[in-house]
Amino acid sequence: METPSVQSREDLAHALELLQSHRLQHDQIQNEIETELSALRQKLEQRLTIRVGRRRVSIAEYIAELETAIETYVLAEAETLFAQQKTLQWPHGKISARAASDKLEFDRKATIGKIRDRFGLNASLETIFDQNPELRSLIEFDIKPSQSKMLTALKSGLLKRNRLKQLGINVVTPEHDSITIKTD
Repeated sequence: METPSVQSREDLAHALELLQSHRLQHDQIQNEIETELSALRQKLEQRLTIRVGRRRVSIAEYIAELETAIETYVLAEAETLFAQQKTLQWPHGKISARAASDKLEFDRKATIGKIRDRFGLNASLETIFDQNPELRSLIEFDIKPSQSKMLTALKSGLLKRNRLKQLGINVVTPEHDSITIKTD
């Protein structure tokens, strides 16, 4: 196909005629595609539902219900189920349990300020910078709380929950262990 060229009024009239014709053809084909895709989508979406007892439910909804039922049972029986091992294997899948670990919640800015004030970090940094002004143009100090270090210190007894609370940090213990369900 040649690259279109408009060199005269006749070419211009012909080009406009072709443009109109091809735009119409393009729009008709696009509409046809959309209509057929919509019909195909409706047909296939009907297959995404199943009959469970007397009700018709989406497969995704039923999967969520099965997972909830499995998790509820496994959490209730976790002590016995996982007494010997942390992963249980069946022909159609496996279930793993992971002990819940504490999480920390805090307002970063407020906590950083309290930590800096409590340990005199602002004054220490200012003293260092005052003694060597060139240092300000070479290094950037970023003091930020480390959740992993705080949790480790909490577990080892180096930090206490009430001390973290004073710094604006709440220790949140999850209600239950996490369960992972995998199907083969």
